[in-house]
Amino acid sequence: MKSALVALKIAAIPMIAVVYVAAMGMTGTCATCESMVDWTLGRSASASGDAGSAGSGGVATAADTTAPATRIDPASLGPVFRLDMPDLAGGAVPLSEYAGRPMLIEVWATWCGPCRRLRSVLTAAAPRLAEQGTLVAVSVDQGGAAAVKRHLGDTETPFVELLSTPEFRAALAPHNPGNTIPKLVYVDASGNIAGIELGMADPAWVEARLKALR
Repeated sequence: MKSALVALKIAAIPMIAVVYVAAMGMTGTCATCESMVDWTLGRSASASGDAGSAGSGGVATAADTTAPATRIDPASLGPVFRLDMPDLAGGAVPLSEYAGRPMLIEVWATWCGPCRRLRSVLTAAAPRLAEQGTLVAVSVDQGGAAAVKRHLGDTETPFVELLSTPEFRAALAPHNPGNTIPKLVYVDASGNIAGIELGMADPAWVEARLKALR
């Protein structure tokens, strides 16, 4: 009789183990048990409960990156990011595309000697500056895109090359109504003008100021 009872207990061990693994795995209490349950049911780990949710304490999975991107309300943007600016190819570039990052705008002209010197300095520092914000060059050349393209030739530029518009000048006017160039316009991540500087600039200072706007 005792032997039969022992045999029954031994026979019950696998069933107890199955129940234990199922209970611990389904509740996410035991990661190993959870993996065993996933394998048994033929499902991926990311499908089991909240295991793939970073917000629930799990490890974020690729599924976390498929959520729709946050849309920016145009009404919340500052004046700069509400502008559409012509590029050198004749298209229109909505500056709202760059919302969420600071922006450095160099206002220049191809005939302006100080502008060309500043452009050279900023180009050399562009890899560092681009880490802090979007680099934009706005030409005020009367010759428009043709003049800028002749000047740039085949030279690769680190700037988003755009042309000035009355709307752009109107956005700058409350901060700097003059036509002096070169000038650097610092724009915060929301599209508001944080400051304007005239003349030459120290790249280290420009980098630090952009970084402060992040």
